[in-house]
Amino acid sequence: MRIIRRLAARLAGMFASSRHDPDVREEMAAHLEMETAEYVRRGMSPDEARRQALLIAGGVEQAVEAVRDQRGLPWLESIGADIRYAVRTLSRSPGFTIVVIV
Repeated sequence: MRIIRRLAARLAGMFASSRHDPDVREEMAAHLEMETAEYVRRGMSPDEARRQALLIAGGVEQAVEAVRDQRGLPWLESIGADIRYAVRTLSRSPGFTIVVIV
């Protein structure tokens, strides 16, 4: 039953991934603020503390992408991209496509 729930959540995540991005960005901003406050408490200037917190976090966009990848089914999305590429490539030469199919 857990596997079915997990699969259903990932499938739902594929179709609603952009809807949750603001929440992830907000959470990342909160973590950066806490980390910045910790560095300021340790004696760094606010600008240097913010820069250090961003370096440690690895960037907000990278974190959002990592969460987005975990939310969906990356292997299914990859297969879909491969199929779209194959169809695009085969549509460029219809004669060759017909010969391959026959």
